[in-house]
Amino acid sequence: MEKDKINIGDLGNHIGEPVYVEGIVYEIKDHGGILIVDLYDESGFVKVVVGPDNVYGHKIAQEIKKNFFVGAYGYVKKAPLSSVGDKTEIIEIEVDRLIVFGKKGKKSI
Repeated sequence: MEKDKINIGDLGNHIGEPVYVEGIVYEIKDHGGILIVDLYDESGFVKVVVGPDNVYGHKIAQEIKKNFFVGAYGYVKKAPLSSVGDKTEIIEIEVDRLIVFGKKGKKSI
């Protein structure tokens, strides 16, 4: 799924499509085995979701820290309203592959 980079602010135009984004990690949360990485670039924020069945994704995501620069390949989807807490429609990326750009080089799944 090699794709051209898309700005996070443009993801609403790509629901259901495979995408590649790059951004800076704002926060990482563990919701019972589902890892959520809040990622941003100059155009906006997106939740990057690493599901429990993505073993390699979990391994890479656990190395990520706040302010790391990362790339994410995955599919754009609407976030479930229950995960948002209100009626605001938010999109997220279900991750297939993460790339961590760091001082130790590049790691990928």
